[in-house]
Amino acid sequence: RRLNLSPLPLRIDELKSRTSPDDLKDLVPPVPMPPSQPTRGDSVLTVEDVSFHAAGKSILRNIHFTLGKGECLALVGANGAGKTTLLKHLNGLNRPTEGKVVVLNRATRSQKVSQLARFVGAAFQNPNSQFFKLTVRDEITVGAQALGCYDESWIAELVRLFELEPLLNRAPYRLSEGEKKRVGFAAALAAQPAILALDEPTAGQDMFFRRSLGRLLADLRQRGQAVL
Repeated sequence: RRLNLSPLPLRIDELKSRTSPDDLKDLVPPVPMPPSQPTRGDSVLTVEDVSFHAAGKSILRNIHFTLGKGECLALVGANGAGKTTLLKHLNGLNRPTEGKVVVLNRATRSQKVSQLARFVGAAFQNPNSQFFKLTVRDEITVGAQALGCYDESWIAELVRLFELEPLLNRAPYRLSEGEKKRVGFAAALAAQPAILALDEPTAGQDMFFRRSLGRLLADLRQRGQAVL
């Protein structure tokens, strides 16, 4: 519409045939990034040759990578490739059939899920899967309280970062999908974990949410947060 195209093109190839790269380059401004990217810090996560079998099937095979403090790593793959399965290895919901996962020098195989929850904050693809409190305020504080690391000033900072102040007394189930995502992210960060694991954080979200998420992740990286 901003290019005054009539009729509006309905396919990418049609758009390309009726425009030039110069026409398109300024339509969607890039996500603003911080002046300098943080230096990759000490490793907080090591996945060493992890394989995982379930129900007689090989889901993961020889996965190997590290994640450093202040680093943001995108794990990309087709539906069913095993991304969520791998994510569940970080907090102990899954245990590797072979290889090992090490979180802050702790092998997950020897740690309880409750212990790993202190170091790995996970936000699911469907936020409804993780909600269990009646208000947003309770949802974002209950984890930190249960883990004994509640910090009122940090909770207030999360409320500011995710613009949750108007939502604190509302039921999380009754929010928009974008609002639910923000609550899920805040809840995952409430215990100040070393690793923030986001499962398809942009799924079903519009351009404005994606740009806001990009700015937020850049801010978290500047604070030394590791993000997967």
